[in-house]
Amino acid sequence: MQKGHHLSFPCTKCGKPVGFGLQEADSNVKLECKECGEKYLFEEGSLLKEIRSFLRLVEAIKGAESILSNTSVGVRVGDKEVQIPYKLLLTRLTSQLELELKGKKITLTFRSEPLRDA
Repeated sequence: MQKGHHLSFPCTKCGKPVGFGLQEADSNVKLECKECGEKYLFEEGSLLKEIRSFLRLVEAIKGAESILSNTSVGVRVGDKEVQIPYKLLLTRLTSQLELELKGKKITLTFRSEPLRDA
């Protein structure tokens, strides 16, 4: 995986993105909004459990990269069907997880790297 921020959510105070890396989701995460200074602590519990489950799903998709390179999704519109390769689909979609943080619903966004050709 690429280095840098891969997960982000909108600050509950100012709405600007708060980003953090995948490795930070494996511990009690202490974050601060760079825009307004609002502090966040993801402690052990359901929120961190959901983030970890989400990351396991992302890792499973990455682990299936070789099979996904030869797989496609069929999208039917009316009487036409278009086959979209998973490889292309995964580079164009943003994965999101809806969570509650500080009493507000937030969307945790995962930005994945494009799948590489083998």
